[in-house]
Amino acid sequence: MSKACAYTEVDCLADIYSQPLDLLSQFSFYYLSRITTITSLILIITHLYQKKLRQPPGDLIIGISASNLMLAIHWSIVHSYPSFRFGCGCFFNGILGVFGGFANFFYNLGFIIHMYQSMRHILKQGKMIQPKYYHWFSIGASAVGTLVLIINNNVGQTLFGTCSTKFDCNSNITRGFTTLFVYSLYQALAIYLYFYLKKKIDFSGKEKGELAFLNNYRLYLLITSVLWTFIAIAFAFNDFSSHEVGEPWGIFYHIFIPLGNFCKVFQAVILTIYRYREPYVKTGIKRMLFFWQKPRSTTDLEKNLLQNEENQEVMLKELDSKKSSHSEHMLEQISKRREIAFTCTILCSVLVAEKKKLHDDEPLDLTDIEREAKEKYTFFIDQNLVTRKLHYAEEELRRFKAKIIDTNVEVFAPKLFNSLRTKGRDGLPVDFLESFSLVLNKSKLLQDKGGDGGKSGEFFFFSADKKLVIKSISDYELETFMYILPGYYKHLNEHPNSLLARVYGVYKLEWGESDSLAIMIMENLCGYASEFVERRYDLKGSKYKRQVLSEEEYLDKAAIQSKTLKDEDFLKVEKVLKIPSQSRLKFLEVLDADSEFLSAAELIDYSLVVFMVNKGKYCESKGIGLEEEKYPEDFVSTLPSTELPAVYYKFGIIDFLQTYTVKKILEKNLKKIINMDRNLETSSQDPQYYKQRFQWFVRKILGLEVNASPREINDTRKNNDQSSLSNYKGKNLLEVK
Repeated sequence: MSKACAYTEVDCLADIYSQPLDLLSQFSFYYLSRITTITSLILIITHLYQKKLRQPPGDLIIGISASNLMLAIHWSIVHSYPSFRFGCGCFFNGILGVFGGFANFFYNLGFIIHMYQSMRHILKQGKMIQPKYYHWFSIGASAVGTLVLIINNNVGQTLFGTCSTKFDCNSNITRGFTTLFVYSLYQALAIYLYFYLKKKIDFSGKEKGELAFLNNYRLYLLITSVLWTFIAIAFAFNDFSSHEVGEPWGIFYHIFIPLGNFCKVFQAVILTIYRYREPYVKTGIKRMLFFWQKPRSTTDLEKNLLQNEENQEVMLKELDSKKSSHSEHMLEQISKRREIAFTCTILCSVLVAEKKKLHDDEPLDLTDIEREAKEKYTFFIDQNLVTRKLHYAEEELRRFKAKIIDTNVEVFAPKLFNSLRTKGRDGLPVDFLESFSLVLNKSKLLQDKGGDGGKSGEFFFFSADKKLVIKSISDYELETFMYILPGYYKHLNEHPNSLLARVYGVYKLEWGESDSLAIMIMENLCGYASEFVERRYDLKGSKYKRQVLSEEEYLDKAAIQSKTLKDEDFLKVEKVLKIPSQSRLKFLEVLDADSEFLSAAELIDYSLVVFMVNKGKYCESKGIGLEEEKYPEDFVSTLPSTELPAVYYKFGIIDFLQTYTVKKILEKNLKKIINMDRNLETSSQDPQYYKQRFQWFVRKILGLEVNASPREINDTRKNNDQSSLSNYKGKNLLEVK
């Protein structure tokens, strides 16, 4: 025997390895392992063949099936080639078994976490772990764990009659407790998810197929928890035992070792059975085996769904039926149903609060805005209340197959926001009852779309009339906004043409024992569908990582139109804003007043958003004539382009809820250290400098010349205590180029 493989032999197991495996282990390794090999291969090929099935959590299923395949091959080798229980064969087969075991554990753990997050973070997808991290961690941790065992000479013969984590003739207490802890972690998470599904999944009026899926998966969690309990005991027995495997361990050896072998193989079989019970997997296998048959498509139904008002419900049922049995993972369906239920609950909460407002005639106390900003009230909403307050709700909720979630709704500063809603940016009252009507917004909900989602992963819902946006905010942002609300209200009253995004309501929804969501209702600054927006920009005045497009994409009109571009992109694509020259100084006057207010409130990270809307294209699509828009002279949030006919700029300042915290200070300095640049223009800056850089950049894109850079202006401010950009050394900074 070669020296490289000599350490795989365990002398104290000579008697055990000189005998054939027990009958239960032989049955497990011969029959069950071969079944697992075939079914795992089919499952892997099916997921690789069907792109739809590779979407999360399908990618995790591939990982679990691949680890099961490795283990099945490992077990089959043990039975079919007895020589692989010794020497080099034992060593290399042990590596296969150890790596497969680690991968199986980590992928199963990842699947449980993904399942939990899918059900919990319906409205905040950004909080979910990205799929790639599951794979990196599972494969990386498995490789590291295997390497550690190899280096420490811990791959070899075991009490199971196989080769994996080597049996220590003197026992290994530390490894034994580690094994119990690791397996207990999986079991704790599995049991928690079992009861979580039982207690909290009853939100969306689930269909029979969804209930069957959840109950099947709960049963799968329960069975695998029991099986893994025996596996953990068997592995711990392997670690805690010494070379005296006779009395008093003999009876345990003859019980737990064969049972452990059976449970290890059978848990892989159970996994396969439950995968095959899911309709989307069955359909995928059929499509793979009968690839020449063209699958029935739901595209036509989806296209016609919104065009036929009378038959929407029938068509929706047909579409659901086809989706359920053909292409969608059931977990995806459940997530969509829950998202619709949550979205309906949010909309109905706002609508019911608005109904309550109609019966409240108490006027706003303008002499004490600070007290009004602290006012709030709470009410409870459920299905019965909604159907009483909104006469059309019962029919629409039935159409959506949604159930209102029992929720406590907290309404902040009701009278103050009522005052803001009396006159929107366009001079007309803001009507929540119309914009958030379930009837008006049913098209979006019928398409299985709840919130629109944002890049940050927070919840967004754009009203069908394109006037309002519901956006989720963090508790920190909620606290920040309520703190600045009195000043914000006064600023809007003093500057009615302010570019600051209008906020028309703030609410906090709480359901269950600890789940909550704070939302803010804002104006939709664009007001048009994306197909009518030529380009959109998010401008902060910073240079660091403020470019979205690659050099090749600057020549691609589709790429420019589809993405939200940033500062560096603007300077390359637009260079300057093409607005009427007579509007520039008024625009700056309004923007300076807004940024002065934000700076005084110690706020940073705000952006100037710029939408280039093609009104000509919009009017053409509606079959109406284009009329020149007329606004008051000091109205600067919508301005025509002097270069592109029928194109209008729409402006607004957003994301003004970030304060200059210690975290932001550390972030700024860490980036400077990493980039070895003390003057690095990161987004995070102190409020005064952020304001000055912001004002300077806007002057630049307006084609105006400033007599100094932002940093020179900031240095002068520190030396001379002059904070206003327009007072720099007494010079006029607004010289047109």
